[in-house]
Amino acid sequence: MDLGATVCTRTNPACDRCPLAADCQARALNRQTDFPGRKPKRDKPRRTAHMILVRHDDSVYLERRPPSGIWGGLYSFPELGSAEEAGDWCRQKFAAKPDANETWRVLSHSFTHFDLDIVPVAVRMRAAPRRLEDDGDGLWYSPGDGRQIGLAAPVRALLELVFERQVGEEPVLDALHRRHDRLAG
Repeated sequence: MDLGATVCTRTNPACDRCPLAADCQARALNRQTDFPGRKPKRDKPRRTAHMILVRHDDSVYLERRPPSGIWGGLYSFPELGSAEEAGDWCRQKFAAKPDANETWRVLSHSFTHFDLDIVPVAVRMRAAPRRLEDDGDGLWYSPGDGRQIGLAAPVRALLELVFERQVGEEPVLDALHRRHDRLAG
């Protein structure tokens, strides 16, 4: 018999039906609801991802994530190892050098098993990249083009901010964090 699941529950113990009630120390101390105690909350590991937000004209470059893992199959900004890689990444991916590049304030997002710090690296490309067409899992996206694509909440929040401001024109506002909290809640 599983007493913990049927009789000796933490929130509503049925001591009058328990075959061990006479020997129960919790009952003798009138502390039945204290046992079993809650498991201590473990600290979740924290990971960091540098996301490159490449904008050209009225579009941004997004890539489909692998089918498994976080945000599986959804579109997201490409991830880099560091903010310093943005220029080289643009030259390799688009055969073009970015005109402006800035690192925005970290956006935190919690998953069940870990916390993610997203470091947005906003890049503006005024000159047309020599390789601009959609390719494989990558696409140039504009909210006004009518395509419906799957986006995770923090990616959607960053996307909204990209189209509200020009890279290099004004400091990043706390609006990004307020918007993310609203979308995640």
